Amino acid sequence: MSVMIKFWHLKQAFAVGLVLLLSACGASVKVDINSHSPSNSSVIYASDGESLAFSAFGPVYSPYNETLLQVGVRAQWEVYEYEPDNYLTNPVFNIMAGTRTGQSIAYAPATFLNATRFEFTIPENQPSQYYLVTYTVYRHIIGGSWKFADSSRSWLIYAGDENQVPPEWEGDFLVGSIEDINKLEGYTSINGTLSIMPFTSEESDNSLLDGDNQVIAISKIDHRDLKYTLPLGIRTEENLITDISALENINHVGGNLNVFHNERLTSFDKLNNLLSVDGNLMVYKNNQITDLEGFNNLTVLGGDLYFQSNQNLESIDALKGLQRLEGAAVFAWNEKLTDLAGLENVSSVGGRLSVTGSSSLESLGALSNIEFVGGNLEIRNNDLLTSLSGLESLLTVGEDLVIDGNEALLSLDSLENLSSVFGATIRSNPMLTNLEGLNNLTEIPGNIMVEYHKSLQSLSALGMVDFVGGNLDVTHNYVLENLSGLAGVTRIEGILNIQQNSVLTSIEDLNNLGYIQDGFHIKGNFNLCESKAVALYDLVESRDGVNSDIVSFGNDKDC
Repeated sequence: MSVMIKFWHLKQAFAVGLVLLLSACGASVKVDINSHSPSNSSVIYASDGESLAFSAFGPVYSPYNETLLQVGVRAQWEVYEYEPDNYLTNPVFNIMAGTRTGQSIAYAPATFLNATRFEFTIPENQPSQYYLVTYTVYRHIIGGSWKFADSSRSWLIYAGDENQVPPEWEGDFLVGSIEDINKLEGYTSINGTLSIMPFTSEESDNSLLDGDNQVIAISKIDHRDLKYTLPLGIRTEENLITDISALENINHVGGNLNVFHNERLTSFDKLNNLLSVDGNLMVYKNNQITDLEGFNNLTVLGGDLYFQSNQNLESIDALKGLQRLEGAAVFAWNEKLTDLAGLENVSSVGGRLSVTGSSSLESLGALSNIEFVGGNLEIRNNDLLTSLSGLESLLTVGEDLVIDGNEALLSLDSLENLSSVFGATIRSNPMLTNLEGLNNLTEIPGNIMVEYHKSLQSLSALGMVDFVGGNLDVTHNYVLENLSGLAGVTRIEGILNIQQNSVLTSIEDLNNLGYIQDGFHIKGNFNLCESKAVALYDLVESRDGVNSDIVSFGNDKDC
C-alpha cells in the first residue's frame, strides 16, 4: 500500500510539474468559435417585444493531457444596455451557456463546448435603446482564477424607431458600418449622442485587453474607464467605415460625438457643416487621420475635448473656432503632433488641461491666451518639450499643477504669472535644475510633491509658500543639498516626507515649522546627520507639535 501511495504522489507531482512547465511556455486553453448566428457586421434593428435568437459554436481544446489535469472552461451570455453617452451599464441578463441559470459551469471538460441557443426579448414600452449581446468563453487557469479565452462574439441591437425621417434624428445613433452611416443621409441634427465606432473591425486590437480577446474593453481615456465594443476580427473589408459623406448635412449633435477605432477613415472633411456639439467631442484611435479638417466651423462645445492615441495626427489647426472650453481638454499619446496650433483663441478651460505622451511636441505656444484652468494642468511625458513657453498668461489652476516625465524640460519660468493652484507635483524631469516660475505661489491647499530629479539643485522658487494643506514630499532628488525655499512654511496639514535625497546635508530651512498633522518622515538621506532630523522633530514638538504617532528616521547616524 505504501509503495502505491508513493507512486501516486509521484505521478501527481509529475503531472503538476508538467502543467506548470506548459503554462510557462505559453500553453493555454484555445477557443475557436467557428460559427455564430446571426452573422452581421452592423446594428440589428428590432422593435419592442421582439424576440431575437443567437448562437455560437466552436471546438474548445486544451494542449494539456486530460489524464494529467483537466483545464476548465465556461461560456457566458450577457446583455448590456447602453446609456445615452454609450457607456455600458451593468448586464441586464447574465446567462451561462448550458445552464441558463446565471451560474457558471464549473470546470466543464475542455474538449468541446456547445453553446446553447440564447434568446433575448426586447423590453416593451422602453425609450429608444441600444443593447449589446455578448458571448464570451473563459478558461480556468492554475491558481483558481478565470481568464478571457481567445474568442468571443457580440451583436449590437437598436430597439426603437428606425423609420425616422430627416431633418432631425431623435435619440442616440451608433455608426458601426457603412450600412449604418447611410441611414443618416439627409439629417441635419442628432438630438442625442453620435458615435462613429466600428462594432467590429478588420483586425483585432488586443492592446487594451486583459486577456487575449475581450469583448468589452475598459480603456483608460483621460483616466476614465470607457467601456465600448472592441473589434473582433469578423468585419469584411467592404464594411469598414472609410467615408462619412452621409453626415455632411449635420450641423448639431445634442449629446456626445464619439469617433473611436476607425482604422480606415482618413478624413473628417464631410463634417464641415458641424457648428455645435452639446456634449463631449472624443476622437480616439483613428490612425489614418492626419488633421481635423471638417471641424473648422465648430464653435460651440458644451463638454470635454479629447484627442487620444491618434498615431498619425499632425495638426489640430481646424479647432480655431473654439474660444472657450466648458469641460476638459485632453491631448494624449498623439505621437506626431508637434504643436497645439488651433487653440490660440481659447482663453479658459473649465476642466482639466492635459498634454501627455506627445513624443514630437515641441511647443505649447498655442496656449498663450489661456488664463484659467478649472481642473488639473498636466504636462506629462513630452520628450522634446524644453520649456513651458505659451503658459505666460496662466493665472489660476483650480486643481493640481502636474509637470511629470518631460525628458528635455529645462525650465518652468513661463509659469511666472501663476498665483493659485490647489496642489503642485513636479516629478521626473531629469534636466530641470530649479523651480523658477513658481515664485508667486503662497498657500497650497493640497500637496507639494518634488520627486525623482537628477539635476534639481534648488527649491528657492517656493519661498513664498507658508501653508501646505496636504503633504510636503521632497524625495529622490539626487543633487539637492538643502531645502532653501521652504523657510516660509509654518504648517503642514498632511505628512512631511523628506526621503532618499542622496546629497542632502541641511534641513534647517524647515525650522519655522510649527505644526504637522499626519506624519513625520525624514529618512534615507545618507549625507544628512540623524541628529538634525531629530532636532527638527523636537523643535516642532515644542510648538504645536506633530499630531501623529507615525514618525520615522534613518539617516547618517555618525554625525
